Amino acid sequence: PMGPTVVCPGSHKNISAQEELFKLDMEARASEPALENFGSEVVCCSAGSSLLMDSRLLHGGGANLAAGEGGMRRRLLYCTWMLPGTAPAGSTYSIRPELK
Repeated sequence: PMGPTVVCPGSHKNISAQEELFKLDMEARASEPALENFGSEVVCCSAGSSLLMDSRLLHGGGANLAAGEGGMRRRLLYCTWMLPGTAPAGSTYSIRPELK
């Protein structure tokens, strides 16, 4: 009852793609033209599957149904690790500033 995850393959290695995305307002970031521009692909998995990815990969959730139509909350387990003294190129910020 909920939409699949959408990813933009290779975007975690393309800092200019991330910079381009941040120039768009929040609504435009998830628009069809933006998704096409960044080469989005739908990831369909069976219930109980997991998706392991670099946090810098441009990604998002597909459309959810309203609760009255069978929609439900998404569950997420978010883990991150790296060697001491290292930092990845590009943004790894996953929480929008207005939600902090």
